[in-house]
Amino acid sequence: MRTKSSVSGHGGAPACTIAPTLCRLTMRDVFHIHGWPRALAGSCALACGALLMALAATHEEAHAGVVPEGSCSPPYQASSPWNTPIVVGPAYEPNTAARVNAIGGSLSSDPTQFTYPVYYATASTPTRQVQLSGWFSRANADGTTFTNHESATVQVPVPPAAAPASGSDAQVIIIDRSTGKEWGFFNFSTGAGNTFTAANGYGYTVNGSATPVHAHGNGFVARGAGVPYLAGLVRKCEIQAGSIDHALAFAYDAPGPDFVFPATKSDGAGTGPLALPEGARLQLDPALTTAQINAWGCSGACLTIARALQIYGMYVVDNAGRPKMMMEFEGTANWNGLVTAQTASPIPLSAFKVLDLDSGAGAPPPTGAIPPGEPPAPPPSQANPKKKEKKVKSSAKGTKRLVVVAYRVRGRHLRADQRFEASLALRPGPGMKRIPKRVRLRCPARIGSKAVPVAPAQLRRVGKKRRLSAVCRWSIPAGVRGKKLRASVRVIYAGGETKIRFVGKIRRAV
Repeated sequence: MRTKSSVSGHGGAPACTIAPTLCRLTMRDVFHIHGWPRALAGSCALACGALLMALAATHEEAHAGVVPEGSCSPPYQASSPWNTPIVVGPAYEPNTAARVNAIGGSLSSDPTQFTYPVYYATASTPTRQVQLSGWFSRANADGTTFTNHESATVQVPVPPAAAPASGSDAQVIIIDRSTGKEWGFFNFSTGAGNTFTAANGYGYTVNGSATPVHAHGNGFVARGAGVPYLAGLVRKCEIQAGSIDHALAFAYDAPGPDFVFPATKSDGAGTGPLALPEGARLQLDPALTTAQINAWGCSGACLTIARALQIYGMYVVDNAGRPKMMMEFEGTANWNGLVTAQTASPIPLSAFKVLDLDSGAGAPPPTGAIPPGEPPAPPPSQANPKKKEKKVKSSAKGTKRLVVVAYRVRGRHLRADQRFEASLALRPGPGMKRIPKRVRLRCPARIGSKAVPVAPAQLRRVGKKRRLSAVCRWSIPAGVRGKKLRASVRVIYAGGETKIRFVGKIRRAV
């Protein structure tokens, strides 16, 4: 629904016409960005109040478990970080210009390849089997938590015309209008008979927050950042309406291996202190006026995108061959030239700012998430959820200590003749103003009474030395199937120590 509200001005002042996107700002921002006279403050505030009440009712109705045909409401809850405007006067990274410049290249918006087609199923759509060779994340009914399953077979209402996007990723999104369920698949293709195959996939709901949390801290099996494919996707109806009321999904070629909320993991391999973690939020300078944006050669669809980037920003969600915002695939959107690969190119990356990473990229943590400073829980055996493969314990000594804000494990199934890696991201805890000058990293590990070979460990300061990244790597020898590995990541500093321990039984070799 496209809604506007108007209030006549006083004393010959122009009328106040407010679109929903602008009404989500404070009135101070509206006047600052658009140069409206402050005499309209009272009348515009009244208009905004009435409009926001109507929009809230519309949003709740649109997300009552169904997706009406023709609806262009943003998916997910109104409180989702994808649907929440950036706060007024947010904190930015102190080296924001350098981090943005490190992205390189220019923005693109190619809808013809390596993006997502959206197909809609109904109650009458036949259910088909989708057989996965990799992993499947299955969210609970309200999308707050999920479990991971290996080599799963799932039942999905697949529309007859469903086909993946062009490109080797071959991704697809399917939404059931009658239930609000959402599925996403990677390397999706037709199998034998009426079945389909995929490498990885997930089942979620458009009624959730798009921030599912695993009980043991594992990542959601979707794209690089572990968020649903539909999150941040720009659809044709939004461009036609001239308003995108959500944050956009952004990918580039060198995000870092760390991640921040709302990401649940990272596939980034970028190195150096300027690499952005997946989940980082960027904002187009909100002080830019429409005239200034137009001067770049940005109008029409480009201007609609730019306004959304000022109000909601964009989240780093994946690797890509070039800086790219995700537009719905041409095959289902039928853009017909309304959006092309060059539509967003007039918007210079230098006009963006990176929101402060320590504040959660301008959004609150999800319900049920591990609060900063609390020890992460163990990643379980996803192949056999009933059997615990590895236990994780965390401890810290000292009144002023470093706290763990994120961690990641590679080789989590502990197979023999394989490398096992644990990465921690730490920050100063209460009472500690900065990362201590002298910090040591120790990576002890044993199998029985024998020490496990340790590969070179890595300890580095990131974010102008406000965070610490610690990486330990071990080589699990052959011939130790059934034995237990006991490993620790120990970060030692003046007055304290932060330690995470891993205990798990080693399985067969790959």
